[in-house]
Amino acid sequence: MTDPKSIKRVGELLALLPGVTHAKLRRSDASSVVDAVIGCESLAGFDAVARSACGANVLVTLGRSEATSFRKLESVPFLNCNVHFDDAEVECPSECERFGFYVASFLYNESIIDDSSLDELETAWSVNFSREP
Repeated sequence: MTDPKSIKRVGELLALLPGVTHAKLRRSDASSVVDAVIGCESLAGFDAVARSACGANVLVTLGRSEATSFRKLESVPFLNCNVHFDDAEVECPSECERFGFYVASFLYNESIIDDSSLDELETAWSVNFSREP
């Protein structure tokens, strides 16, 4: 995932998410930093996705046979939230990891990405999202 084509591909996938105003892509091991400014038209769509995921049963399939189910999750803060797309086993996921699942699930359920793209989102990248005031 360190080659420019992979970096560009991940940026393109993130750009499909409604409501993201800026995003910084960086390696989770901090070996390198890649800035990607991603413009989106609507913050409302982004908020709606997160609100529908919080407090509901969320079934997320990350391109593998196993699935993870979360119930009754508390609200997730969006301002300067670190979002991890890791392929880690999560028993009690952090706000960041849960939000990463929401992103992948939304893109997959809307048929914007397929299983092969989900595999890309599972790799060891993290994303820092921030919202305009």
